[in-house]
Amino acid sequence: MCPTASDAGTNPHRIAIIVGLGVEARLIRSQARRLAATERPFVGLAGANAARAEALARAAVSQGVAGLASFGVAGGLAPGLLPGALVLATQLVPRGGGAVRTDEAWRRRLVERLAGRIRPVAAPVAGSAEAVADPSAKAALAYETGAVAVDMESEAVARVAFQAGLPFLLVRAIADPASRAIPPVALAALGPHGRIRPLATLMALARDPAQFPALLQVARDMRAALATLGDVARLGGPSLGFFA
Repeated sequence: MCPTASDAGTNPHRIAIIVGLGVEARLIRSQARRLAATERPFVGLAGANAARAEALARAAVSQGVAGLASFGVAGGLAPGLLPGALVLATQLVPRGGGAVRTDEAWRRRLVERLAGRIRPVAAPVAGSAEAVADPSAKAALAYETGAVAVDMESEAVARVAFQAGLPFLLVRAIADPASRAIPPVALAALGPHGRIRPLATLMALARDPAQFPALLQVARDMRAALATLGDVARLGGPSLGFFA
């Protein structure tokens, strides 16, 4: 579905992209610098907080955006997905049921822009209100939902898009694979607004230095995921392929 200028209450030149991390927001904003202010995407930083993601998505809808996207890193649920793998979700599957499908035409346009560079996986992504950090918990969620990845913001964005009747896109790069646990120190490092807290990280490591190797692995996995997202932002453009 592509918007037209006649769509009541809609800015046909603007979409909204909700992210969880400050670095994800910068990847999108760096591609939008040369656009007119009225054409730059609304970029909302949710900080891995579902309530904030929903509030940001609703704020974007109130401004008349033409589509809603969720963009960022995710935890892997399918064993074959390595750090840096790209998932373009076919649907968002909440834990309690009631899946929301993504917009097929939008997804297809992004795939065309990525052709020859990135080969995405088209599959369901699960939503979770809390971090799914343990391999056994990941396996249980994969069995329950049939999803290949999980994140904490997309469910809220999908719900708002469905209620507003707007196209929805879900772009996720795998950070922690299904077989790997996220150490507590990595969870402590993330601030409430999606920014890394160095002091909190150091304090957590001081209490348990044995977590340091696992934290280094998380950093390597995150770099791979962010490299993929950077390529998606560059090739897809600031609208992630929404505009043909």
